[in-house]
Amino acid sequence: MIYREIEHTADKEILYSYLVEPELDIIESVLRAYSEGKIDIIEPRDENGEPDFDGIFELVINDENYQGTGYETPILKWINDWETTDYIIELFAD
Repeated sequence: MIYREIEHTADKEILYSYLVEPELDIIESVLRAYSEGKIDIIEPRDENGEPDFDGIFELVINDENYQGTGYETPILKWINDWETTDYIIELFAD
């Protein structure tokens, strides 16, 4: 299977090496929804407007027909460089 959105990531080979098709399908579907504007994520900010990585990231659903996977927030944090690829692999290993 071709994962068009995953193909645009820097760590695609790592994902392909450690994850199996159902896991890659989830990542692909979240990335596709994100690229199509169906979902988004809001980065928490402190009182000075600086990123607050200890804060709570907010998932935004822009398309009422979007069917969630439960993995949106960690995947969107990863694609925006707020999480590592190792974290995504560990997430699916659990």
